[in-house]
Amino acid sequence: MFCKNCGEAVAAGKAFCGKCGAPVILPAPVGAAASPPPPPAQPPTPGYGPGRQPPVGPTHRGNSGLIIGIVAAAIIVLAGAGVGVYFGFFRDGGKDAASGQTNSTLTTVATDASTTTAGLTTSTSARTTSSAVGGTTVQTIPSFTTSTGSPTTTATTVDSATVYLTAQDAVALDLERDDTRIPQLATQINNTAPKVPVSVRDELQSMIDALDKDDMILASLARPGTFDEAFSLLQEAVLHMVNRIQATIGGIEAMWDSGKISSSTPYFDTGRVERDAYRSALDKYHAVLPIE
Repeated sequence: MFCKNCGEAVAAGKAFCGKCGAPVILPAPVGAAASPPPPPAQPPTPGYGPGRQPPVGPTHRGNSGLIIGIVAAAIIVLAGAGVGVYFGFFRDGGKDAASGQTNSTLTTVATDASTTTAGLTTSTSARTTSSAVGGTTVQTIPSFTTSTGSPTTTATTVDSATVYLTAQDAVALDLERDDTRIPQLATQINNTAPKVPVSVRDELQSMIDALDKDDMILASLARPGTFDEAFSLLQEAVLHMVNRIQATIGGIEAMWDSGKISSSTPYFDTGRVERDAYRSALDKYHAVLPIE
């Protein structure tokens, strides 16, 4: 046998190496059986007494389950109490069990909607709630009733001749108003020439715009045959008035451009001619009108 540490030969029966002193590891005897493992521990016998333990029961719930169960039970109790209060107090008029006196009253009256076919009348009563404490009314919502009678359609027919006469009078009024205003503006032009204010020119242009608008409305309407001649003369008066105003605007702008009053003379002369033609046409218009 040799030393496992230094390889020196060791005599049989020696426990240590004679050279290095290392312990000699003896080989296990051939054919020797390994030690069997210890037997498993036997569970204790159920029951009570020495060597026994109490039987294992079902697993108990934690504290959270217990709390949830308590809360659920409380909710059920409160709900039952609320229902009892409703049926015992509100439904019975709130009478005290001992005295029979009414302490508080809550009454709800709901009337169904009713419909009457005759005359297409529909009547609807809204829910009415009255709450009284000690005989004093706190709030009352009155009923709401809607009644619809038979459909009625009122059609107002305006005579076409009346519509035409209204539009015709609007044009004649524009002409007469312009004929009154232009001489006033002419005085302002003479006093400020050649530097006439822009506002004068703008007012003259607004006259043309308003007259054109009303005249277009008149021309678009159905005209009674008896008004044909009057319409023609009124259109002639409108034409001369527009030419008169445009001539006045041209004279103002000519003075602006040249700085000389003399440059406006041809325009103002034309304006006076158109003025006389307008007044002649308007007089004829009034003379042939088929109405008083």
